[in-house]
Amino acid sequence: MQLTKRGYCSVDGRRVRSSGVRATVDSSWRNRRYQRGGDAGLTDAVLDALQAANTSNDPTMGVQALCWSAGWGKTTTLAALLAMGLNPNAANEKGELPLTLASGKGWLDACRALVEHGADVNAVDGEGLSALIRAASLAHFEVASFLYSVYADLDARDPHGMTTLMWAARFHDLPAVFTALDHGADINARDHEGQTALWWAATDQTIVELLKNRGGVE
Repeated sequence: MQLTKRGYCSVDGRRVRSSGVRATVDSSWRNRRYQRGGDAGLTDAVLDALQAANTSNDPTMGVQALCWSAGWGKTTTLAALLAMGLNPNAANEKGELPLTLASGKGWLDACRALVEHGADVNAVDGEGLSALIRAASLAHFEVASFLYSVYADLDARDPHGMTTLMWAARFHDLPAVFTALDHGADINARDHEGQTALWWAATDQTIVELLKNRGGVE
């Protein structure tokens, strides 16, 4: 998929007209082809959506399509929607954001595509969670590492006060602990119960020793 000239984009070799940054999609696309499975089927559905964009009067449909594609890791489809100019920071009716959906499922390529198109890496969804916290709390530390590299807030917290470093320690993921520390995570931050990453490391003596050597306290 690539942009051609203004007002058009090319998807799988076919030239399709889009209506620009306010493009929306017709709801019927969701019920047609994406259930065939695979990103190729989704791209066909996006072509239907692109062709219907000029006749749709529902501005929420583009957001729904974007969130759906992000949440399922359909990167080709996501790229086609982003090329239409859809807002990567728009939340759906549930307060979900494309980037927090993708990060929470561990879809690294989808996260990259969203960030490249301007997604705010520190935006929080309707539950108050950033993309980094979504990734870390579900042990998607490859995604977390990518988000570090694009300046996500290392000390963002979930509603319980847990940081990414605490989650890495809790999951006993040594590389993730190293990465968080090397990017400058606050080693002695405390959650709402007063616990630090060292406390969360618990029985993992390797991580416990690492944190103590770096100045960690309980």
